[in-house]
Amino acid sequence: MSTQTSSYKLIATIPDLKLMRAFPLVKGKRYLLGSAEMEPEMLVWPHDRSLSRRQAWIKIVGDHLRVERHPQASQKLNGDEAATMLELNDGESFAAGSTIFQFVHEQEGMPHPPDLSFVFSSTFFAPAIGAREVGDFLKVVAQMPKLMKANETPADFLLALCETLQTNVAGMEVSAWKVELADDLPVLMALSSFEPASSPSISNLIAKPSRHLVKQALSLAGDECAVSVWNRRTSASDAGGQSMMTSGAQWAMCIAISLAEHERFALYATGAHMLLGEPLNEVQQIFAAIGTMAKQHLLAARAKERQGQIGQFFSPALRSILFGDITSVDQALKPAEHEATICFFDLRGSSRLAEGMDFDAGKGAAEGHFALLERILGNAASVIFETGGIVIDFQGDAILACWGIPPPGAPEHPARQAILAARQIVELMVDYDWPAILTEAGAHLRCGIGLTCGKVLAGLFTAQGRQRTRLSKYSVIGRAVNQAARLENMTKKFGVPILMDGALTAALAEEKMLLRRIATVQPAGMNDVVEVHELVLPKALGGSGINEEGVKAYEAALALFEQGDFNAAATALSFFSDDPIALFLCEQIDKHRANYRPENWRGVISFSTK
Repeated sequence: MSTQTSSYKLIATIPDLKLMRAFPLVKGKRYLLGSAEMEPEMLVWPHDRSLSRRQAWIKIVGDHLRVERHPQASQKLNGDEAATMLELNDGESFAAGSTIFQFVHEQEGMPHPPDLSFVFSSTFFAPAIGAREVGDFLKVVAQMPKLMKANETPADFLLALCETLQTNVAGMEVSAWKVELADDLPVLMALSSFEPASSPSISNLIAKPSRHLVKQALSLAGDECAVSVWNRRTSASDAGGQSMMTSGAQWAMCIAISLAEHERFALYATGAHMLLGEPLNEVQQIFAAIGTMAKQHLLAARAKERQGQIGQFFSPALRSILFGDITSVDQALKPAEHEATICFFDLRGSSRLAEGMDFDAGKGAAEGHFALLERILGNAASVIFETGGIVIDFQGDAILACWGIPPPGAPEHPARQAILAARQIVELMVDYDWPAILTEAGAHLRCGIGLTCGKVLAGLFTAQGRQRTRLSKYSVIGRAVNQAARLENMTKKFGVPILMDGALTAALAEEKMLLRRIATVQPAGMNDVVEVHELVLPKALGGSGINEEGVKAYEAALALFEQGDFNAAATALSFFSDDPIALFLCEQIDKHRANYRPENWRGVISFSTK
């Protein structure tokens, strides 16, 4: 039976600098900790200038770490002047200067943290690459365009890049990994595994990455790389001090590439010949530079793909905002809950016109019909873009549009902009040779528009099929979307082109526009009721043409109707002659007189059909 061994470390971390180092400790030995080497065998942490040169004596007593503030130390322990001695258990920390020191007691088999971790930008170190390494660098760079063109998917490109790096750059082993997150830690799946280079210095490396290093790389932005260094000794007695994740390696580097929420990759390199305190060597700089180029290529390719898939549904101004920064495209389009204004626009009679065409007589009629549809829907989309909206979908002769999403570039007052767009679209219809269709309410309409506002789930939805099929679409899901479609359909019943619900009317409370509350209705097949309002438009645009006094008179009659006083409501409505909404309410009064039951009356009009 083997005897279990333990090891102790003091881990120094400066969070603001993303700098970390682990000092091995021997039980029973007393160490002096400070920022400069004032005595032999000190624990020197020179990266924190605010730390005292002689900060504290530390010693492991039992399984605890005893920390005694040095008499000459100017820095306090944990910011407490009275704290002269601390006793730390495993995992506990103390602070001095800008550094946090953590005491760690490791059992055999536990992963050993690196002795030094830091972050750097590839552009900062690029000028230090030597002449020989420049040649290696240029060999890989020369092949990059071919790799980019020949490999369509990110995985294929990264595989080819790893092989190219492995062939042309000696002194490291490179691998590519697919990354998923589980319980905030990365789960790694190999895309490739190459035979280590012939160099004996790295022939014993294994390519399983450190999950903590990959996690650190995922948290970085721009061209930053994460680096870990292990102070590996060659003596057999120290074999247990090697990292469990990179046995035989003295350094590891990771560049994370996040293309989407569930599409993350990691380029990982390991090598030897580096000691603590040395600057980054040339091999590492080459990996950082090439890896950053690969990352920028994949991000740019994904942004171009996104723009090709969905860019047409956004205005030019919004496209420049969304796709201007290739590193944040998918973040901006990530599905999330947003407050938005929804508009559903539909042409009246399009299906009937198509059904009445004589397609056997020639293709001219069909082409003319589609050409007219293209002009109408194209100009409607232009109005939506000009008012800060986006086109979610074309559905035959209908458009689903939104204002307020995605957040970058969204208008400040989406409800107001949506109403302005709705009115402009109705005005556009007058200019086209599109027939006005007789509705259920006896009015003639060329189109119908329903509007509402509320919370929706909005974002880029991507369907990944077999044989690498990818279909992407910016979509909205939620009750508000269905509500807008129902309101558009109700324009046929009420005989006016633009309807909205109470939520949108409340959002327009401070706007100077004439609105009329029509009724509270229960749509067919729905348990919920909807408060329906009209944006009052002139008769020439297909609206009711009612004035402000007429709105007040109608709403007074509606109040009588909702109270169950049908006779008084009918009398109040007798002054309206050609108002389709007043005629609708009169029909409802006649319908309810025969079936009126005071105890059951809610003042709600129920529709039995859509």
